[in-house]
Parts: sequence; C-alpha cells; structure tokens
Amino acid sequence: SLNNSISGKVNVIDEQAVKVGDNGVPVGRLAPMGKAEINGNYYEVKTQGDFLDQNTPVEVIKIEFNTIYVKPIKP
Repeated sequence: SLNNSISGKVNVIDEQAVKVGDNGVPVGRLAPMGKAEINGNYYEVKTQGDFLDQNTPVEVIKIEFNTIYVKPIKP
C-alpha cells in the first residue's frame, strides 16, 4: 500500500490569538508580504503595499479571508 502524507500549514487565524489593534514585528522584510511575530506566534502578514524592514513595529489593521493586514506604527 502506498502511504503519502502532506504536512503543511494554512494560515488559519485564531481570532482569539490575533485581534485588530494588536502589535507585532516582522521577522523578515515585508515586501509587501512576509512573516511577523504577533503575541508570541508567527503569522504570514500583508501590508497595504508598503515595503517594511525587519523589526519595524506594525499594528494589525484588518483580518480578512485568513489574511492579516498590518501597517507600520509611526514613532
């Protein structure tokens, strides 16, 4: 018998773990998508077209269709 398994993660957002208004930091460049750490967890996030460097503080502005949208926090 042939056994194949595919293991992967879909970016399913636990809306108790991530909420609009939460802050995080990209763990790599957002161009305009990438990974960010938010509340101790890592998520694929998207900006509204901004290119942001690693460790630029961001705020969650929208969660839609399992996509987390962020914007830079102005100092």
